[in-house]
Formats: sequence, C-alpha cells, structure tokens
Amino acid sequence: MRTTCSRWLTRSSAAACSFFAPLLAYAQVFGNNGNNLDSGLNLAQNIHGPVHRPLRDLVIIIIVNLLSFLALVAVIMIVVAGIFLIISAGSEEHKNRAKNIILYTIIGLIVILLARVIVAFFLVTLVAGGQ
Repeated sequence: MRTTCSRWLTRSSAAACSFFAPLLAYAQVFGNNGNNLDSGLNLAQNIHGPVHRPLRDLVIIIIVNLLSFLALVAVIMIVVAGIFLIISAGSEEHKNRAKNIILYTIIGLIVILLARVIVAFFLVTLVAGGQ
C-alpha cells in the first residue's frame, strides 16, 4: 500500500509541478522581413507573458491555481474514500478509516475555501488601496 501511495504522490507532484510551471521562455521569433535575429528580437519585445507582469499578480495567480488544484485533490480524495467505504466489506476498521478520510478531507476543503476567500479579500483590498 505504501509503494502505491508513494507512486501516486510522486506522479501527482510531477503533474502539479508541470501544471504550475510558468512559461518564462518563448520559442524563437523571426520577423517576416528578412528572417533575421534583430526583427525577431523586436517582435519578442512585444510579447506579454509572465515576465511582463508584476510580481504581486504572479503570486496571486500561483496561489489561486494552487488552491484550485488542492480543492480538486480534496474532491478526488472524497471519491477514493467513498470507494474504500464501499469495498470495506463490513470491516469496522476500514469503515472508520474511510469515514475519517472523508471527515478530514471535508475539513481541509473548508480550509481551502476560507483561504480562497482570504486571498480574494486581500486582492480586492490591495487593488482598491493601490488606486
């Protein structure tokens, strides 16, 4: 069981890293007039991506995406706990384990939702205070 959980944790961590990794580099861009490097650099200066955003916006985007991902993981854990509950075959130990997973996942989901509310509150406060 531990190796299965370890594999699942490794794979989900790798998926989370690839999901949240910002695209800091773009492919080479060459202009239509002559296809030289200077025209490509001029075009690349007009690309607006994560590099051109303020740090505050990047942090907020990362936090919101992380909280959304954690909410998705919480829903998946509730489904997994439901499957554990179904396949417990009357064993009280397995039923209690599944119920605890559901209980702690719901508590975690409430914490995640409160964190989203706090982030939204500070986002509105910072935006209103900055203008």
